[in-house]
Amino acid sequence: EEENDLDKVMYETISSIIKAKNQENIPFAVFKPSGLARFNLLGKISSKKELSPEQNKERIDFEKRVECICKTSYENKVPVFIDAEESWIQDAIDNISLKMMKKFNQKSTYIFNTIQLYRRDRIKYLNELITYAKKGSFLIGVKLVRGAYHEKEIARAENMGYLCPVYKIKKDTDRDYNQAIETCIKNIDIISICAGTHNEESSMLLIKLMKKYNIVKNDKRIYFSQLLGMSDH
Repeated sequence: EEENDLDKVMYETISSIIKAKNQENIPFAVFKPSGLARFNLLGKISSKKELSPEQNKERIDFEKRVECICKTSYENKVPVFIDAEESWIQDAIDNISLKMMKKFNQKSTYIFNTIQLYRRDRIKYLNELITYAKKGSFLIGVKLVRGAYHEKEIARAENMGYLCPVYKIKKDTDRDYNQAIETCIKNIDIISICAGTHNEESSMLLIKLMKKYNIVKNDKRIYFSQLLGMSDH
């Protein structure tokens, strides 16, 4: 919540990028946008409500922090993942992610946004990203995950009386996740993908698609990612 703490997160993230540059076993760095701006500010930006002069200064400071991290990523050739968060603050994150991709993903992919496929609107968002990239001649980086705030999203939607933004049935999320993988591989000329999943079916699908499109196993545009110690089998 405090400016000093938000700056500290930025400096720690930059340190992790510089460390990754010299560590062959650390291929990426990552940051959570709500570590760089107050959560409520991201919510207000996402709601498109008018900001006070103080809040607008906070927004500018937030964007400067994100750009400083992304510039470090670009200069050190270490890709960085921008984490996805709750749906009601995600628009602010998507907008700054797109801005950074346009700026730094001209020749190689260094900036990755995270797409949570339990959300009903993310296939549409992915297709919009592809359209933007083709028009703007830049590259897209996406980390595909199923989603981390399921119960929280459902509870908030019920409490506030709006359409739930996430699927309540798992097979719907699975369908969209696999569709996102296929869409990315079909557009591999402009997309780099990190498949963050322990799901065997989704992982096998990606392997089969790589074989189908003659993509080599160590292609730098494709990463498989699992949480250490989770579902080790």
